[in-house]
Amino acid sequence: MYTRKLRKLGLLIQARRKLWSQIRYELSDMEWRLEHAPFLPQVELAEIVADFPAVSLINPGFQGGNVSPEELVAIASLVAQYRPTTSVEIGTFDGNTTLQIAANSAPDGNIFSLDLPLENAIVPAEAACGDGQFILSDARQQRKFKGSSFAARIKEIYGDSKTFDFQTALAGATVDLAFIDGSHSYEYVRNDTERIIPLLSRTSVIIWHDYCRSWPGVVRYLNELGKSHPLVHIAGTSVVFWARDNRSNRQQNTSNLV
Repeated sequence: MYTRKLRKLGLLIQARRKLWSQIRYELSDMEWRLEHAPFLPQVELAEIVADFPAVSLINPGFQGGNVSPEELVAIASLVAQYRPTTSVEIGTFDGNTTLQIAANSAPDGNIFSLDLPLENAIVPAEAACGDGQFILSDARQQRKFKGSSFAARIKEIYGDSKTFDFQTALAGATVDLAFIDGSHSYEYVRNDTERIIPLLSRTSVIIWHDYCRSWPGVVRYLNELGKSHPLVHIAGTSVVFWARDNRSNRQQNTSNLV
C-alpha cells in the first residue's frame, strides 16, 4: 500500500514537471514570436510600382541561395521604376540578382557588388547559423553576369561588410539603390544598413531580402527599424522595401534614417 502511494506520488510529480516544461516552452515560443515574427505592413507590388515598368530578366536562375521568381520580379520592377545610376549589392552569391539589377538600371548605371573573397573563404564569427552553406558554396565561383553585355557595368568588390570601406570603393559616388542580402545575422543586417545609409542619394531606395522566420536576425532588425520608419513587406515575398523620397500615405518621420 505504501509503495503504491509513493508510485502514484512520483507519477503526479512527473506529470506536473512535464506540464510546467510545456508551459515554459509555450511562453518561450510566444516571446520568440513577439520579437521575431514578421509584422511589417504588407503591400502588393502594384501599390509601390507605378504602371509596372517594362522589366528585363536575363537568363534568371533559381537554385538554392537565389531569390524566388516572385522576388526577382519584385526586385527587377523596383529597379526598373527607380532607374538607379549607382547601386550597391551586399552579398553577390552567384550574381543572379546582380545581373537583373544591372539589366534594369539606368543605361549608364554601375553596380558595386560586395562579397567575401572567393578563395579561402572564411565564415565570419558573427554570421547567422546557416550562412556558411552559401559562403562556402561552389555556386559563388560561377557568376551569372560573366560574359553578358552588362558585365562591364558590374564592379566586383571583395571584403567583409563589417569593415569594408564603401566610401573609397565608390570614389565619392552616392548610392541610388542598395540591395542588402549578405549575412543574415542581426548584427550584420544592422551593420550593413547603417553603413550604407550615410552614402545614400536624396532619392535612394533600400531593398532587403530574407525577411522571413527562417532568418530571425533579419526579421528582428527590420521589425525594430519598422517601428520608426516606413518599411513595407512586399506580399508573397521575403522582400522589404524603403524609399528615401517616400511620398505615399505611409510617410513617417525618416529624420533618423537620413
